[in-house]
Amino acid sequence: MRAFLSHASEDKEDFVEPLARELAEMGVAPWLDIWEIRPGDSLVRKLFEEGLDTVDAVIVVVSASSAAKPWVREELDAAVVRRITSSVRLIPVRLDGASVPAPIQHLAWITADRTPEGIRKAAREITDAVYARDRRPAVAPPPAYTAAAAIPGLTQSDSALLAILIEEALAAEFLMVTWPVARAKAEERGMTPSAIDEAFAALENRQ
Repeated sequence: MRAFLSHASEDKEDFVEPLARELAEMGVAPWLDIWEIRPGDSLVRKLFEEGLDTVDAVIVVVSASSAAKPWVREELDAAVVRRITSSVRLIPVRLDGASVPAPIQHLAWITADRTPEGIRKAAREITDAVYARDRRPAVAPPPAYTAAAAIPGLTQSDSALLAILIEEALAAEFLMVTWPVARAKAEERGMTPSAIDEAFAALENRQ
């Protein structure tokens, strides 16, 4: 993944360059002008053809300084077009409480500060975004009691508890069930105490 960093030169030393280095350490290749443009290069070709046209994401660093920079606005306009035409990801990073430009106000942005911790946090959020990291917790397999076949007219919990009661009665070889043992088995299979109580009450009412 490659990311173009659009910014004002005033923000380069204390934020943008450290951010680019953090991104590189996190697996995102940064396109930063001081590393890509050499004396005699065409700025237009470098910025727009070799920079913006070749990256997977554009990071727009929004600050009080960048708002007045014509080059930053040109880069932003080009990035907005690329977002529409080629699905490049456009990520605003807001510094110093600066106003976000109108063309990207509808996008979710990252609020950052110029401290090492703030820069690292912004780099981590950018990396998560460009690699589409799923922040949702992993979903565990369903509780064991859900494997029980549902009995018509009963809920899954009711059916599971009834199956346990029948298993216990058959194991004891007489039609008496030790309730604490049956309850413990239900809990082992993932049923909560309240679900067990509700299921037991439902079975009692169906007798």
